[in-house]
Order: sequence, then structure tokens, then C-alpha cells
Amino acid sequence: MSSRDDLRPRMTRDVSPAPLRRRATGTNNVCEECDQVSSSNSVNSYDTESETANTVDKKHPLDAEWKSGAEAVATVKQFAAAEGFALHVRSSGGSSRALSCTCVGCPVQIHLRKRQTDSTWHVTSNNLEHVNCTSCPKLSAALIANVAGFRDAITVQRDIGVKALVNLAQDLTGTYATSKVVRSAKQRVLDSMDENWEHGFQLIEPFLNGVKALNAGTIATVERNEQNQFQRLFVMLGQRVKAANAAIIHNMFGIDAAHMKHRKYNGQLLLFVSRDGANRNLVLACALVPSENKENYLWFLENIKQAAGINTRLNREENVIISDRDKGIAGALGEALEKVHQTKCFKHIMRNCRAAMAKKRAPQLGFHESVAWAACSAETEAEFEEKMTTIGAISPEAASFLRSTDPTCWALAFNSKNGHILNNVFTSNFVESENSKWKPRRFMAPLACTLDYLRAESTMQFERVGEAQAQEHAGKFIHANIMKLYDEQRRLARTGYTVRQNSEHTATVVSTQRGDVAPRERFVDLNTRSCSCLFWQQRGIPCRHAIVFAQRKQGYDWSADSASWYESAFWPVYRTSNVGSTYNFEPIHLPPMENLVLDGRTLPPPVVTQRGAPRKRRFRSAGEGQGGRAGKAKKARHCGICGSEAHNKRTCTQL
Repeated sequence: MSSRDDLRPRMTRDVSPAPLRRRATGTNNVCEECDQVSSSNSVNSYDTESETANTVDKKHPLDAEWKSGAEAVATVKQFAAAEGFALHVRSSGGSSRALSCTCVGCPVQIHLRKRQTDSTWHVTSNNLEHVNCTSCPKLSAALIANVAGFRDAITVQRDIGVKALVNLAQDLTGTYATSKVVRSAKQRVLDSMDENWEHGFQLIEPFLNGVKALNAGTIATVERNEQNQFQRLFVMLGQRVKAANAAIIHNMFGIDAAHMKHRKYNGQLLLFVSRDGANRNLVLACALVPSENKENYLWFLENIKQAAGINTRLNREENVIISDRDKGIAGALGEALEKVHQTKCFKHIMRNCRAAMAKKRAPQLGFHESVAWAACSAETEAEFEEKMTTIGAISPEAASFLRSTDPTCWALAFNSKNGHILNNVFTSNFVESENSKWKPRRFMAPLACTLDYLRAESTMQFERVGEAQAQEHAGKFIHANIMKLYDEQRRLARTGYTVRQNSEHTATVVSTQRGDVAPRERFVDLNTRSCSCLFWQQRGIPCRHAIVFAQRKQGYDWSADSASWYESAFWPVYRTSNVGSTYNFEPIHLPPMENLVLDGRTLPPPVVTQRGAPRKRRFRSAGEGQGGRAGKAKKARHCGICGSEAHNKRTCTQL
């Protein structure tokens, strides 16, 4: 037979596979290309004769039909990889494909052909009997992308790392694949998931209209630009509007932005967050916008104000909104909610302080940053000035920088004097934590992100109502989360304090647990629910000094464990009944996705694809350091001759 005849497919009509004996029994063969050992006794070996009883009713992979030649070749190669050998396309025509084993001399081959009647591809003949075969499977991106478990992992978690996928692909296929191949396979899966990318944007407006129709009081809108491309969307559920208007949440609010991480959509996620009576985050509104600037923040806040009663509830002097130092936020809040007191995250202020000191080559506070935090939480203006004087002695530039930032925006002493309740919150960490919780959604397309958020809110509302009702039935007047904070204050009140009663309801509580340090006095007034430590006024929970006085007061009908004490000494928002009322509204209903009709006009935003591999780490904020742990300052460099930080020893003039 000529070599030309060897390339001609054998057109036998035997569709069923021959009995599989991949190797000579009991022998190990080493692949010359990758040095991997393949054994006939491998767990992945397929022996039809020995498993006939178990596979009578099971359809063989080669008995399937495929819509395209590429799909047929990929499936056959995947079958070969599962069996522990590799195939390559030996010949390819318009309606036929011939695959053979990669081992030279091995007679294994499979022939595919396209039917003329329905244009489907099928196996026409095969020979799966190995002879002295040393073939080893080499997984390609197309093969890995077709593995069901691999696709499911990416579907569940779009931001799953390549290293984890490499291990997963090896577990599923039994063969190692390089990170480059796995990354390409992940990209193929993501491409297939985004096949209906344009349709997703045409479903946003019908979906939001359905949400508004099913949930009374909901504010949901979508905007397009002049080219009918998606620009931004906003959602505020009617259930959250009712919770805010009922005044059963804290007067502390937070606003922040986070980058969307979808490979085709790089907009910004805006969140407006409050806290319920159990000190848990409650997202009141969210939006997707093109960028973080004043215009988009103002649009976001104006949409919030459209909700019934929200403008009256939010735009009050006693309310506090905390954020980072983004100029867009400050400008938008000043226009939309001019009466609300704005505070700045002190953690961001300290990062900016580090960056400014590094730029000026001024002394850093370093380990003395605790003094700055003590100034932030100082109870009186005199104590604040004392801490700032200490900072000035360490680094005058740092003290000047902190004073240039209005202390009424970050120092407790000034806020308490002006009647602003910070709830002992000096950073925007509670909003940042919500951004972190949203990280899996930030890898989704806008519609999928919004849908996942609403589904999670529906489940969360049901669970929190049930939890509050269970605590209420158990006789807990104050929520368990608040009682943990109160129990800590009671533990601290056991020893180390003396009480000098001034009147029926006032006393001076002196701390005696500081040793040689001068004892510190706190003034407690049970009538006004206040203490000079400011904890009671700022948290709405009795502090240790109030507990000591209430327990030792003669002739007073309150004790730290009486029902009247819990009812009068705690903020009403902490009551279990009010915590349940925050979520005890009608359930959140969502329209069925299969019933939605495309609007036919919304186009996806332009895709901006950057060159190179995607970033694995976010851009760090100012003063956060260049590596290692967040907040770690960059190590200062000194001249080895004179010790100056302005140059190194190569350019030193004192040689």
C-alpha cells in the first residue's frame, strides 16, 4: 500500500468504538517529549470489555453528533486526553477530518465526516487499538475550556485565579497544563459567557421597569448617551426607602466608589450605605456610572432625593455622611445635601499625610501615628491640643498638614461639641467592607451585577427578619450584637473605679487602675444619658462609668440588668423589635428574565481593552506604600557618607 493510501480514511461504517487496549498490558511507557509515564493500568484507562456490564446503557462519547467540525475535533481530542493519549489532525477537508495518534507508528485513528442531509458531524470509522504507544495527552485551551467542571468554576466565580484553575484542570483531566494554556482557556469560557453581551444591555431597562412595577416606591432608572450607548443606571428599592423614612436606622451614612472589574466594562460602582440597629451594613442605593466625578455623584444623590420622604429624612443637620477625600464627593454633597455634616475618613487623611511628608522629605510620624489617632478620638478640645502639640514636636510638617484639614471633619471633640453623632466611626471602613463584599459582582456585566444584588437583598431581608423575630421571642429586648458591646463595658466596670456622687442623678467616676498615673475623672449624668468620655452619647450604649454609677447608686430603682434600664439607657434603634422592623416590609419581587423583551435600542458602551495581562493588584492609595501590607510606608534611602536623604553616595559632594 502506498503512502498516499495511508492518508485515505477507511470508510467503514462501524460507528461503535473497538475494544480499548491502549498499551501493552502491565507496561509503562515514557513519552520522549514530556517525560510523563503512561501506564496501561492507569485509572484513566478505558477497557470496554471489562466494563461491558456497567456501560450497556451508557452512550459512548464517539457516538455523539456535533454541529461543527471544530466542535467535533475538540470533543474527540478531549475524549483522547481522558483516555491518556493525544490526537492530532492528520488531514482536513471541507466535509471530513482525520485524526491519528501523536505516537509515530501507532495505528490509532478516528475519522469524522459531515452529513449532507442535516450538516451534522459524526464518527464514520475508528481504530482505538494501541500498539507500542508512548503518546501523552497535551491539553490545549480549547480542550480545557470544554471541560464541564472547569466552565462551572468560572461561571460561579469569574475572578477565580489562574493558579487555582491550573490545579482544577489537573484534577479534572489528570494532566498538567501550563498557566498560559489555562489562562487562554479561561478567556475562551468568558468569551462564550459574553456571547449575548449586546442583548444584556437591551434587557436592563425592561428589567428595571419590572422591578419598579413589582416593588412600590422603588426608584430605578437607566440613561443612554447620544449614540444610545449605555451610560449609567441607578437602583433604590422601595423597601429601603421605607426603612430610611421610618427612622429605625443610624444617622450615620457612607458613600464611596469602586472599580468594576469586568473585562468589557470598566465603569464605577457607587454605594450609599447606612447601618441598622444591629450595627450591620444596609445598602440603601447603588449605581453604575462611567467615572468617579462630581457630575456622577450629584446625579446619584439627586436620584436618592427623588424617593418619597428621603430628602426630608436625609437633609438634616444631625445626619453625618463619611467618605474619603475625593473632591467630587465633597462638591456633590455640598449641593445636593447642604445641611448634612460631612466627615472625612481619618485613615485616608493619614495616608495623605504620609505621602505629603515623603514628597517634602519631612520626618514621618512612623510609630507615633498612634498619637494622631489619639487626637482624632480625644474627648475634649484641650486633650486634642495636647496631642497635636506632641505631634508638632515629632514632625512639625505633619502637625501642620493635620491642622490644614478642618478638624471638625475628623476630630471627635469638635463633632461632639457641635452635636454631631459619629457613632465612634472615624473611618469609612464600613463602606469599604461593602465594596469588598461586592467584589464578585464587580466582575459581572451591569445587568448580572444588578440582578445578583437584588437577589441577595431579597434573601438577606428574609433572613434578618427571621433572626430578629427569633431573638424577640426569646425575650431579648436589645439585639445580641449590641449586647456584646454592652457586656464588654460591664466587664470593664467590675473593678478599678470609685464613685463620688454629686446629686441624685450625677456623679464623678474616678479610674484607679492606672497605677502611678494621675487618676482620670469622668462626669456621669443619668438623666441626660451622658458621660464625659462621650461613649454613651456617641454609641447610644451605657459606658463603663455609667454602669458603675447605676449599680452603686443608693436608693435608685435602676440597675444594670433591669428592664427599665435597657429601655431608657439604650437608643431605641437597638431594640430587637426595631431591628426586625427595618426589614419587615413586603418581600422583594423580581420580574422573570424569560418574560423580558429587548428594548431594541440600548447599545453596549465602547470596550476599552488594555494591552498586556490584567493587573492582579489594585492601584494603591496615596501613602499606602508600594508593596507588602497596606499602610506600610516606603523605606527611606540615605546617603552612605553623610546620611542625607536628598541623594546617594554616588552624587555626594562631601567626598
